Formats: sequence, C-alpha cells, structure tokens
Amino acid sequence: MIAPVISREAFADRVGVSDDVVRGWSQRHWTKGVEFVVIGRITMINVEAADNWLMSHQESNSKAGATESEYTTRALGSRRLLRGHAISAI
Repeated sequence: MIAPVISREAFADRVGVSDDVVRGWSQRHWTKGVEFVVIGRITMINVEAADNWLMSHQESNSKAGATESEYTTRALGSRRLLRGHAISAI
C-alpha cells in the first residue's frame, strides 16, 4: 500500500508552521524515502511518518528541553485541533 503524501507547503499549513520549518525538519531530521520523497523538484511529505516523527520529537523535547520544541508543540497542537474537525477537507 502506498502511504498518503501531500506537498511540503500543504503539510506546513496542516500542522501550523512555516514551509521553512518543514524544510528544516526534512534537511536535519528526516530520512528521504521515509518522512518525505522528492518527485522532480517537488518535496512530498509522508503524512503518517511525519506525524509519527512529530509525536516522538515532542516527547524527546519535553525530556531534553530542546529549542525546536516550540515549533513541534505548535504543530501538534494544530493537528489536535484538526482531529476534532473535518480533516478530510485538508
């Protein structure tokens, strides 16, 4: 089964952070072919893998007090709000 993917910009909108934040995550933390793929010049995000990374990243940040936790917390908070609404519209 093929994992659902969306554009980097759409993922940034979905989780409530800028496109640059998602670009930084993909450059510093994610694995090409796992959390994202590049098709031509377009970066597509594997929604399930990226969401799992966000969850694990927030847990590790809360223990370590890392500086990126502000973005991750905002992203997870936005996603939690979306769960209560019509996510299928995204």
